[in-house]
Amino acid sequence: MQSVYIVDDDQAVRQSLHGLLSERPNLVIRVFASGDAFLDNIEASDGGVLLLDFQMPGRNGIEVMRAIQERSGKFLTIMLTGQGDISLAVQAMKAGATDFLEKPYDPHHLLNLLDLSPRTVEIYRANMMEKLDVSSLSEALRLAYAAEVAVPV
Repeated sequence: MQSVYIVDDDQAVRQSLHGLLSERPNLVIRVFASGDAFLDNIEASDGGVLLLDFQMPGRNGIEVMRAIQERSGKFLTIMLTGQGDISLAVQAMKAGATDFLEKPYDPHHLLNLLDLSPRTVEIYRANMMEKLDVSSLSEALRLAYAAEVAVPV
């Protein structure tokens, strides 16, 4: 089962995303109306794909991504925004987003990104293991815990 978290202050967007994703098997979908509500309801052990709006009351999407990195970093984030520009896309990627979609989003493209997300995790792990010069995930975890650094699992 793959967990998908929808965080958007626009109820119509939340309903649209939930409706689209509900048709897919093996997805656990959780919906939040703000970044603060999302952060208040997740545990450090949670992870999955995060569909995150940029402009929301309270913390914006970039601030939410930074808070996630401090807690666990176990989310692959796709930033959604109605105000897409290159500067914002660069900020989102620097903060840890794996992709950036402008609203209105193309449903087929979004579903394709979700299908690719497990592969994205594999690539991230492989790159991290190469940087750490280790040959197994357990070795990487030992190094990370020794250095008190969280590595997404």
